[in-house]
Amino acid sequence: MGTGHASLEPGFLFQHRFTDSLTLFGELKDWIALGGTEGAAGNVLRYGLGVSYDLWENQNSRVTPVVEVVGWTVLSGKFGGKIPPLSPVLFEAAGDTIVNLKLGCAYTWREKAQLYVGYGFALTNEVWYQDVRRVQLRFMF
Repeated sequence: MGTGHASLEPGFLFQHRFTDSLTLFGELKDWIALGGTEGAAGNVLRYGLGVSYDLWENQNSRVTPVVEVVGWTVLSGKFGGKIPPLSPVLFEAAGDTIVNLKLGCAYTWREKAQLYVGYGFALTNEVWYQDVRRVQLRFMF
């Protein structure tokens, strides 16, 4: 799929471990379209805050539930739509804010592999998607 143009995404990530088990993490990023349709391509600010807790741990593995709130605010740009019986039109997107809640659980094995299973859903009327299911397998080296 894709957007048909290049983009930059500078940002800040942070993580703070309060205890051996409790971790707070977050992000602040700006998605900047380079090129794209004149007047339609724009910037989107992405921000999020999450917490994880190592619920169970032994020498080889651990189970970690995760809760995240992720938001996007459109700073500039437009989105396409259609008003029947008219042809497609562009609507102003600047100022639209989308917020999702994401819940999941990670199983980490020997600090070498992690399986994450999660579900997210919209908290706002503005949406990118109604809900999302995610399965992620990571290998660390």
